[in-house]
Amino acid sequence: MKQLLLLFAIFSCTFSNAQKRFEKIDSTQVADGRVFYGHTFGFLKGRKRVGEWKYFQSSTADTNKRLAWSAKYDNGRLLEEVNYTLDSYTIREYKSKSILKREANYRYGKIVSERLYHSKTSVISKTYYSDGTLSGEGKEVLVKIIAGCDAGMKVYKKFGVWKYYDTAGNRLDDLEHTFNKNVFEKV
Repeated sequence: MKQLLLLFAIFSCTFSNAQKRFEKIDSTQVADGRVFYGHTFGFLKGRKRVGEWKYFQSSTADTNKRLAWSAKYDNGRLLEEVNYTLDSYTIREYKSKSILKREANYRYGKIVSERLYHSKTSVISKTYYSDGTLSGEGKEVLVKIIAGCDAGMKVYKKFGVWKYYDTAGNRLDDLEHTFNKNVFEKV
C-alpha cells in the first residue's frame, strides 16, 4: 500500500509541474477581400503562461510569415515583450505586474530611444543617433493635456535640464525644458 501511495504521489507531482503547448490560428477578412492570418504559440503551466510566446502574421497579399510579437513569462507574470514592424521593434521589460522598468525602440537593429521608468509619473529618457551613439538624455514627466482637441490625454513631456551630445560623444549643450501650463498640467 505504501508503494502504491508513493507511486501516486510521484505521478501527481510530475504532471502538476508539466507544461502544455498552446497553439492558436486565427484569420480576419477585411473589406477589400484580403485575409490576414495569425498564429500564436507558447506554453501553459496550469492556466498561466510560461516561457517564450510568439505571434506570427501573414496575409493573402504576402504569404511570408512575419514575427509580430514575442514575450517571456514566468509563472504567468510578463517579464518582457517585443513588438515588431517591418524595419523596427520595441522591447518592453517589466518590474512586476504591468509596471514597466524599461522601454527601448530599435530601427534596423540599432537603438533609437529608451526610457527607464523610476515612478509612474517620471522617466529617464535617452535618444540616440542612427549609429547608436547617445544624442541626448534627460527627464520626462507625465502630464495631462488640458486644452485643445487632445484634452484629457496623458503623455510624457521633456522637463528640466537635458544634456545633448554630438556624434563623437562630446557634450554640446544643456537645455532647460518646461511646458506651457495653459496646455499641460503635471499628473
